[in-house]
Order: sequence, then structure tokens, then C-alpha cells
Amino acid sequence: MWWALPLLFLGGVFSIEANGNLSEFDALTSHLKVTYGLMGITAVASVLCGLWLVISLGSHRWAQRLGGIALAAYSIVLIAGTLLTIIPCAGPS
Repeated sequence: MWWALPLLFLGGVFSIEANGNLSEFDALTSHLKVTYGLMGITAVASVLCGLWLVISLGSHRWAQRLGGIALAAYSIVLIAGTLLTIIPCAGPS
């Protein structure tokens, strides 16, 4: 059951971040739209897995696995977007 807390917390923070980034959808490039969209999908998946764990009182291993995979996928998308310079790391130059 304690696995639900990091999934809910991190998924909630990440989904708020992804929604904030997607708020200016018209100003984003297509690469950024895809990156932020993937980040939002994986964050919501993490929250849903956390809720699944809370409802089932921590008895489902699949919820733990899928939530961990969702957080790992979020991290991979974030790292790949940064390394490929899709996600801007500095302000306007």
C-alpha cells in the first residue's frame, strides 16, 4: 500500500507540470507537443496506478509494475527530450 504514495505524489506533480507546459499549445513545436504529450500520458498512468493500489489496498502487483514502468517511461522521455535538445534548457537567447 505504501507504493501508492510515491506514485500518486510524483504522478500528480508530473501531470501538473505537463499540463502547464501544454497550456501554450499553439506556441510549441511539434516535437515539444509530442514530448509533453507523452510526459502527460505517463504521469496520468502513474496516478491511475496509485489509485488502483489505494482502492485494492496494495494487493495488486500489476499496479506496482505498471506504475513503475510509467515513471520510468516519464524519466526516459524527459532525458531523451533534454539530450536531443527538444526541451529547451535555457531561456530565450
